[in-house]
Amino acid sequence: MTKRELRRMILPLLVLGICGMFVLLERIGVILKEQPANDFPELIFTDAVTSEPECLIIYDAANEVSTDSYEMMAFVLDEMRILHDDCQPAEFESELLQEYRTVVLAMEDWSLLGEKIFDIAAWVNEGGAMMNTLAPLPNATFRSVAGLLGVMHGGNAYAQIRGITIAPEAMIGATEEATYILSDEPMDISLSVGLKEDAKVYVSSDDKTIPLMWSTQYGEGRFVIVNENLTEKYKRGLLSTAYSLMEDVCIYPVINGSAFYLDDFPAPVPEGDGEFIERDYGIDIDTFYAVVWWPRVLSWYEQYGIKFTGVVIENYNDMVEGEFPRNELADQFESYGNMLLNVGGEIGFHGYNHMPLCIQGIDDDRQFADYKLWPSEAEIMEAMAELLDFCQDLYPKVKFKVYVPPSNIISEAGIVALKKACPDVNVIAGTFLEDAESRVYEQEFMVDQYGIIHTPRVVSGCVFNDYSRLMALSELNFHFVQNHFTHPDDVLDEERGADLGWEKLAENWEGYIDWVYQSAPMIRNMTGSELGQAVVQYCNITMNRTVEEGKITVKIGGFSGSAYFMMRINEGEIADTLNCRVEHVTGDIYLVFASADEIQIKIN
Repeated sequence: MTKRELRRMILPLLVLGICGMFVLLERIGVILKEQPANDFPELIFTDAVTSEPECLIIYDAANEVSTDSYEMMAFVLDEMRILHDDCQPAEFESELLQEYRTVVLAMEDWSLLGEKIFDIAAWVNEGGAMMNTLAPLPNATFRSVAGLLGVMHGGNAYAQIRGITIAPEAMIGATEEATYILSDEPMDISLSVGLKEDAKVYVSSDDKTIPLMWSTQYGEGRFVIVNENLTEKYKRGLLSTAYSLMEDVCIYPVINGSAFYLDDFPAPVPEGDGEFIERDYGIDIDTFYAVVWWPRVLSWYEQYGIKFTGVVIENYNDMVEGEFPRNELADQFESYGNMLLNVGGEIGFHGYNHMPLCIQGIDDDRQFADYKLWPSEAEIMEAMAELLDFCQDLYPKVKFKVYVPPSNIISEAGIVALKKACPDVNVIAGTFLEDAESRVYEQEFMVDQYGIIHTPRVVSGCVFNDYSRLMALSELNFHFVQNHFTHPDDVLDEERGADLGWEKLAENWEGYIDWVYQSAPMIRNMTGSELGQAVVQYCNITMNRTVEEGKITVKIGGFSGSAYFMMRINEGEIADTLNCRVEHVTGDIYLVFASADEIQIKIN
């Protein structure tokens, strides 16, 4: 087929697309410069509440893997507001067990406990609960208690696995058996074991032959066994899941928010033709964005209620000193930006240009590729002041609160300069994971000492592999949060999948969106600053929970009018609630909305 014939085929589609665009604009009402200010009421928090440590973590400080595992587990428990103590195997005495409800072994070599492993087993038999975070070494100590842990045979050697399979409804997002291939080469970190019939398996190997997480009753208590090394950040949801399986009821605070960012949008549209746009549509980039890409994105607002957050780049020059000229071609900024705002979206900052906010002589370790360092704080402030003035002219009633660092690179000095130039900016959305060169601004969901709210993107782009899919599932279960970034120019960059074509990229992206809202239909759609507000509320929560026969009571500190919790009920069912609303998510998992600073849930 010739290019002329292709254009003849696509022309009718473009006419329909343009007509559809005008209909959509009419429906959403593009009223330029009439957007309301995105202010929030001031949050007033109740006093913090205190509680006693519930969990004892035993780890081997002399072993690097054990130490890493301990630090990961301690972070997970802190985020779940589970107070914990720790000790070394040599320090552990069985009398300590009476002070806790749960024990976590963050160590591979259980022989370091010697005969005390039987004291822990006896405590579990009387009603305690124990889990581990690393696959045990196949030594005599493990084999001596393996039968109590639900193991029927094996435990003498390692099996080779390449990934994991999560049982349906064992975790949010695992609505069907979800398999994630995580290694090209087989890994030998999991013990080859077979389980007794009464063991409940939640995670298994990719071929479903090796159990990787299971629970088993032992007397009045419960073991939860992890047959894998959970030390990576992207698997923290597996740790929170394992902990939630230990007791009859587990409840912990969550963020409850879903955000979608459009990086480099609005921004100058590249001129000319894109190779794959020309191949598939026979039109230039500008026309493609207007009649193909943007209507498809807006359709997801209508279908899913997504509140997209766009982050502006004024131009793509590489200037870091001298005059910072105004971009006089503002029509597209004005039209796209106002359309975004009028469907409930938000506009934040990406930069005057795409140069990360890093300063010569201070942040030289952050210099990357062709990016330039700024000579001083003054130049950063001047460039960001130009961006602020540019956007205020276009969107005069908007407060610009969100900043996304170019290529996820920024420094502490750059943040100081940013805050001086743009004092309303209080949310920085960087990346969740560090890269191999560690120049990126790796973040947690948190509020830092400067009052900056951190809302890292968890996944990005329109091409999803098993690694990114598992990372998204993990955070959905850990913080009940979803934060996705993509760029309009993904369709131009072969490394980001442009050769697949926009139709395939859009299909991938929509598949991810659909997975989010099928898995968690009650998750709150949020702009970037709204997600920041939710993180502030989450970070202020403290809790004191009391579990009695048939009832769980939660006293909430740092309460600001509402709070969300994830609850797993391993035994029983909900009979009644007080000061809260409970919504089923999947399996034994529920979302709890607290409307007062003390809630009760009765369990039959």
